[in-house]
Amino acid sequence: MTFECDVCFERVPTQAELDAHLSAHAAEAPFECSMCDERFRESTHLCTHLRLHTTKGPFECDVCGKTLAAKHQLKEHLRSHTGERPFECAECNKKFAASGVLLQHRKIHTGVLPFECDECKLKFLTRRALVRHGRMHTGEKPYECSVCHKKFARDCYLRIHRLIHTGEKPHECTVCGKKFTQLPHLHTHLRSHTGERPFPCTFCDRKFATNALLQRHVLAHTGERPFLCAECGVTFTCSPSLKQHQQTHTGEKPFECTECDQKFANRYYWRKHANSHPGAKPTTSDGVQTLEKRFECAVCGKKFSTKAVLSTHLVVHSDERPFECGVCSKKFPTKGRLSQHERTHLEHRDRPFVCEVCDKRFVNSHLLRKHERVHTGERPFECSECKKTFSQDNHLKAHLQTIHSDEKPFECDVCKRKFALKGNLTAHMKTHKEKFEKA
Repeated sequence: MTFECDVCFERVPTQAELDAHLSAHAAEAPFECSMCDERFRESTHLCTHLRLHTTKGPFECDVCGKTLAAKHQLKEHLRSHTGERPFECAECNKKFAASGVLLQHRKIHTGVLPFECDECKLKFLTRRALVRHGRMHTGEKPYECSVCHKKFARDCYLRIHRLIHTGEKPHECTVCGKKFTQLPHLHTHLRSHTGERPFPCTFCDRKFATNALLQRHVLAHTGERPFLCAECGVTFTCSPSLKQHQQTHTGEKPFECTECDQKFANRYYWRKHANSHPGAKPTTSDGVQTLEKRFECAVCGKKFSTKAVLSTHLVVHSDERPFECGVCSKKFPTKGRLSQHERTHLEHRDRPFVCEVCDKRFVNSHLLRKHERVHTGERPFECSECKKTFSQDNHLKAHLQTIHSDEKPFECDVCKRKFALKGNLTAHMKTHKEKFEKA
């Protein structure tokens, strides 16, 4: 076994020699860019390089209008629209759009993580990744939207958020013409045409189009219900179910009928109710009303189904913010935005650990690290029997019980059939319930 240098690709026989070799490169180029971790021999070279990050350049993307400082940056950026990934890792065959990203990725295989967080001792490949992670502890969100003043921990999250205000959807499906704000959303959508389901369940033969659908399905096998109501202790398998349940405690009914002022806790019943009024629009097969969007915003051209919703939207374009938070004094254009913000204070207090990729919050750092594997693809738990790997320890435990063990401690009271997992028994019991209801 040999160890390869990511800088010059020289191979050395031991990890210690590689560390010494890399230190020599660091000494050769002591000036490091804090934004991308590239190193330079002269401080003047670093200053020139920094302009690539800070200067609005002359090279404009024809797809989204973004400007870049150098032609090679534009070439790399265009791959975010085309999906091209020409740089492949020789170790794991993972592909990347930029050579620099591949070089950073290859360090994963060396196991060297030189940057350590002082707070929680997590280690990272780059200083930039450590700085991003540090914002999880400090709560710092330095990137602010100029329209609604929402703040973000990373500039890429802000760029994606801005599309909400512009209505821009630069990524179009070549099959049906549907447009998307983000390329990953388009890739997921394309699976509805191809039928591709690249995420297989390790407990059964089912496959899924997205990792999120797979993770929700796995809960049926493990019996895990990770979403806990802080008021009454009831648990749920998904976040939307918890949020809908929480409205039974708050009494919140955010969906109001414009015809009779009746309010509803969720969108489905609000739309279904609209059919009870004379002249209501036809409904789809699931009872959801298809509302015509007749009211257009004169500023951005976005259309809305009711005048009231348009009026609420128009506040986004004005500087008026009459609703102030009693906790932090932050102001908002609508009462709904204020109510939504006020809930974050309670959530931030109860769930101080936030994922820097999707902003999901957790009660402790252990649950956060567990969740982060959804984004990184890390699978640290290996089955000693068949070497299959898992992202969660409970998934490995369930795998061992179902595949490598004959033990089935969970018995059905109706037909005496036995199961290795409680979740499988619960799913089985539903079949008896359905038969009973049909009878």
